[in-house]
Amino acid sequence: MALIISPPPNDIDVNGISWKQWFYKIRNDLLQALDLTNVSGILNTAHGGTGASLSPNPNELLVGNVSNSFDLKTLVAGSNVTITNGVSTITIAALGGGGGSGKIY
Repeated sequence: MALIISPPPNDIDVNGISWKQWFYKIRNDLLQALDLTNVSGILNTAHGGTGASLSPNPNELLVGNVSNSFDLKTLVAGSNVTITNGVSTITIAALGGGGGSGKIY
């Protein structure tokens, strides 16, 4: 499908309507049909959404679940690991322990 950026010239007539008038009418009808200002509901994963119906609390992340959807979860620190939540940030640090071998696998 070709994307028309500018209308064709005025001199073509289709049933008494200039090509330019026809072009603008079709364009305006399409823009009205695609009006996304009143979208409601939950956009599921099959259509590119998350399927999540809740707004996240600070520092919650979307985590995939077994239903091919997402849940909101907060990271939990384990042994020798700290997690610090900030404004729009999450810092994860490891305490103690030696360094790695320097090899990338």
